[in-house]
Amino acid sequence: MQQVDGGDDGEQQDGAEENLTQWPPVVQHWRRRAGAAACGGLGGDRTHGLLGLRVASFNIERGYNAVEQARFIRDNAFDIVLLQEVDIDCKRTGNINVFTTIASLCGADNDNDGNDDDDDEDLTNNNNNNSTHKQARRQINYGVFATEFVELDSPRRPQRLAGGGVHGNAVLSCWPIVDSGVVVLHKYFDWETRSSNQPRLGGRIAVWADVHVAMSATEGVREGESESERESDSESESGCEQAVVVRCYSCHTENYCGAIERLAQLVQIQEHVMLTWTNSSGEPKPYILGGDLNTLMHGVTRYLPLFYPGSHWYHRFWESAGQSEAEWLQAHVFASEEVALATASRYGLPGAALRGLSALQDPFPKGSPGATFA
Repeated sequence: MQQVDGGDDGEQQDGAEENLTQWPPVVQHWRRRAGAAACGGLGGDRTHGLLGLRVASFNIERGYNAVEQARFIRDNAFDIVLLQEVDIDCKRTGNINVFTTIASLCGADNDNDGNDDDDDEDLTNNNNNNSTHKQARRQINYGVFATEFVELDSPRRPQRLAGGGVHGNAVLSCWPIVDSGVVVLHKYFDWETRSSNQPRLGGRIAVWADVHVAMSATEGVREGESESERESDSESESGCEQAVVVRCYSCHTENYCGAIERLAQLVQIQEHVMLTWTNSSGEPKPYILGGDLNTLMHGVTRYLPLFYPGSHWYHRFWESAGQSEAEWLQAHVFASEEVALATASRYGLPGAALRGLSALQDPFPKGSPGATFA
């Protein structure tokens, strides 16, 4: 694990990227040096207070629009953000560190995004309760990143996909990250030899972060703290006596494979939960699993061999007929423990892990108000 300490402006220090191309990947940490504890608690008790968490999963498409994406994150007051497709030092995104750029721009009142204060005020005024919206803003203070692919600098790449750097997943948080790591997922596609326009080294991963969520009744952003108070809060990791640690996984499953292979990658993450994140009774502690799940099995994609290798052809053409991949997952994994166990038996997947996955709930079920926001 490598520490990447942010300066007063939240930028990464020189020489901090030396291990980005290592495989298995090394987790990179970012921290806002000034005001690192500028985040209020959720309110409520240690269990039900977690219902107030604002969590986003965001595939940022390499970070072509990093400034606008940071502005979106900041102005929507997210507590935790799971990012996928994050570039560092790639030609296609101007050789910048998209990870630290977005993190550093997500300050509580950061206007270093190339826009003036009037523009910022106009965004806030779109909310009927302007003062409440501004007070609710969360400042991103901590982040972790792990490399998924080393993007080879190759003539096979068009300009918009030009490589030269690395590409991966990240977790951003307004609360301290007390531990982190990587789950390397099964490799179903060799991008170096089989991709016509994106040769790369590495493979799909999930990066995880244990977030120390404050559960005090403190509201809003703590402003006006002295540097010594901030350092004291940083040393205690939360600045609040009541807290709960929530594990957050940011994953990006493989697109060039079948639905069952992608499900197997989710099972790997659930197995990691069962091995490393359970209480004394063997039950999982609070965790969030989010990301770009590449649920591509619908319409004509069923008939593209590159997307669906020969394995489980009967699932592709028969057993999932009339359903999108997301609908199939809902019906055959997340519906109940019983159907999850039947699916595990049918496709040779670990039953205990698939049963664990069945306990997860989609925060944006079909037809819900949040589904349009997602």
